[in-house]
Amino acid sequence: MSRAFLFPGQGSQTPGMGGDLFAAYPDLTGAADEILGYSVRELCRGEDGRLHRTEFAQPALFVVNALAYRQRRERGGPAPDVLAGHSLGEWSALYAAGCVDFATGLRLVRRRGELMGAVTGGGMLAVLGVPRDRLLAVLAEAGLDDIDLANDNVPGQLVLAGPKESTRAVVAALAAAGAGGRCVPLNVSVAAHSRSLAGPAAEFAALLREVAFAEPALPVIANVTARPHRVEELPDLLSRHLVSPVRWWDTLCRLARDGVDAVEEIGPGEVLTKMWKRARADLPPPDPAAPAPATPAPGSIALGSSSFRQAYGVRQAYVAGGLGYGVTGPELVRRMTGAGCLAFLGAGGRRLDEVEADLSELSGLDGRWGITLPAGPGQAGLVELALRHGVRHAEADAYAGVTGPLVRWRFAGPDRHLMVRVSRARQAADFLRPPAPGPAGDPVGAPVATDLCGPITLLTELLAMRDEAAARHGGAEPVRVGVTGGMGDPRAVAAAFLMGADFVVTGPVNQCCPQARTSDVVKDMLTRAGADDARDAPAEELFEVGGRATVLATGTLFPARAEALYRAYRDHPGLDRLGPDVRRRFERDLLGRSLDAVWAEVAPAADGGDDPRRRMAAVFRWYFARAARLAVTGDPGGRMNYLVPFDAEVAAFNRSVRGTRLEHWAARTPDAIAEHLLAGAGRLLGRAHS
Repeated sequence: MSRAFLFPGQGSQTPGMGGDLFAAYPDLTGAADEILGYSVRELCRGEDGRLHRTEFAQPALFVVNALAYRQRRERGGPAPDVLAGHSLGEWSALYAAGCVDFATGLRLVRRRGELMGAVTGGGMLAVLGVPRDRLLAVLAEAGLDDIDLANDNVPGQLVLAGPKESTRAVVAALAAAGAGGRCVPLNVSVAAHSRSLAGPAAEFAALLREVAFAEPALPVIANVTARPHRVEELPDLLSRHLVSPVRWWDTLCRLARDGVDAVEEIGPGEVLTKMWKRARADLPPPDPAAPAPATPAPGSIALGSSSFRQAYGVRQAYVAGGLGYGVTGPELVRRMTGAGCLAFLGAGGRRLDEVEADLSELSGLDGRWGITLPAGPGQAGLVELALRHGVRHAEADAYAGVTGPLVRWRFAGPDRHLMVRVSRARQAADFLRPPAPGPAGDPVGAPVATDLCGPITLLTELLAMRDEAAARHGGAEPVRVGVTGGMGDPRAVAAAFLMGADFVVTGPVNQCCPQARTSDVVKDMLTRAGADDARDAPAEELFEVGGRATVLATGTLFPARAEALYRAYRDHPGLDRLGPDVRRRFERDLLGRSLDAVWAEVAPAADGGDDPRRRMAAVFRWYFARAARLAVTGDPGGRMNYLVPFDAEVAAFNRSVRGTRLEHWAARTPDAIAEHLLAGAGRLLGRAHS
């Protein structure tokens, strides 16, 4: 049995709360009075109405929750294994975990309440009985883009926040759409957990950066991520908390998957206890893979090339490809290597210091991992950084051709591998032959790539090209050939291996892992997506030549907005020739700042800044980076601009796990995804498989 202590947040306060606790703990009560400058006991009597004002309710609840926690521990009984708090209650959970002492926690909560209480004009609306997807669709159709999802409590119980007039418009929009359900306006003047608190969040962040938080003695599940807090992330997450939704349903799912089967509510009321009981039947079962990475069954080990497994020191001919903007981070890489699979750290869209921090975190890990080497001016620096850290494996895209940094990487030492992704057969030719002129230490006849991967439609052509190149150059071990793209169903994996693939590579489906460094809202979007939710849109790396990439189209306007930028680039000679209406729309809806401000930011790293076309392309590409970061951070105000990589792989996986424990993303550890695909493929191919 595993037990969670849950701490209630604002809204649970009632006149008379605290009762005898103040007399039982005069030390903490006196300290609270001194910090607050008024009697907390008198405040909690509720006789003057202050208890329902944010700046008073928050410190009052923190004090009562802390006293209730102290009483519970002193009375004995089963200790908690994990802690969580709803909204403000998260601060009580952090206090119980020892991250802050009572005085520090109360001072911070008091300031938090003051900052939030100073923002007026907002409203909050509880929407009951309307599925989340349906509600968000109605908001989008009605053009209510200033409304944010504030609380995702349990299915059918959601809370929205935004300007008061807009919350009233939600009621009319739901009625007009025939969505049913019931709307209950909340008696508050602040739109909590919404973009309206961006100012207070920034001010609170500056205060939090000065706090010396301690390591939690027990796991505390964060509202923003539904994952355990890490002490170094506390300042960031606790400030983002003000503008991010409370992911309470995901928190309950996390508790259930981690084996929690009993909860205690510590503080006034039983709101959280009732939510748990109501949701219990719909929560996922305990995750058997949670204690350690899953090890694919023996039958799957025989799939693919033994040469691939030997070269990379892995047990499975299976790769988790690197995803940009840090989505494939150290936690996901560690999970995959522990399961005997190869994984690549995503370095695209990251600063060198960020990549170096990730490499330092992976220091000492065995060699079953590598790094992505995205094309561009930063590739050379990234290669040198990876070499300094002793990384031996890398992956790269072929569209930029054989570059000097890639050759440097490949031949910088023995036993170094370069996996190259191709989208067209002709891209493979240069990577299948030795570089010219050969670098020092180049083994005679060694090709630039050690491995190639592409879509399954190219597999037979790539295999033939590989064999021809091996016969022509001789002396070198043949390049291994794998399949990437669409590997989201055991049948696709089985087909790839049956056709002769040495290995398979997964990509966008790994965004749905708990270990992936992207936002929970993106994981939710991807988990619900089907094949019809994909759209081709302009690609950041190939913007100037009209290159395309597949992205998620549902729940975001990114594909249409990226298309508008490309059309403007195609049809205008420079930024100064854009019409005033187009310029204003781009600045307001896409960039969030002026075109001139964007250029000032990108100019130092831009090539050909004197060319109006190159300048326009650099400014427009900045939008892609912004859109990707908005999605990764889950910025609620930027949802319509989310750039989310997507392809048939994700839709196929969603379909293949429907009705299983992997239906919800929180159970989709990367090794569990690998096991599902490899075990299913093994059965289809008639392998011995339990």
